Amino acid sequence: MKMVKRNQKLHNLDSPLLIGDVKDNDVVKKVREHCFIETHEKVLPLMHIFQSTLYKYFELIFMKRKSSY
Repeated sequence: MKMVKRNQKLHNLDSPLLIGDVKDNDVVKKVREHCFIETHEKVLPLMHIFQSTLYKYFELIFMKRKSSY
């Protein structure tokens, strides 16, 4: 709990950082971040196709087993 209080005191609303400030000797680098939204938009339709195909497959298996009883 002490750490939370300490970090709250270090928070600066005018700083782009969550805790603390950017100092003169800090090195700030741009990095390429992967966008998970784009990945989600690409994968979701594929998951839907896979799910519907899997559902049809299990439906066929179930119908086969049901008819063999």
